[in-house]
Amino acid sequence: MLTRLITRRPYSSFIPFLCVILAETCNEILDYLAYGWRPTDTYFDIANTLFWPLMISLAERVKPVSKRNNI
Repeated sequence: MLTRLITRRPYSSFIPFLCVILAETCNEILDYLAYGWRPTDTYFDIANTLFWPLMISLAERVKPVSKRNNI
């Protein structure tokens, strides 16, 4: 959400989602340096972290355009 506010791009632009991917990549690199390679933990972390931001981005892309003058 912070990236969305800073860049002023809509969620449908996938820029906020790419920032989530970058943050998760950095997190997994730090986990690897601290704990070593744990594939099961890594895959679940990635899936859990990326699921809802991806759903929000996709929902924003496929939602119908609302009418402004719907009286």
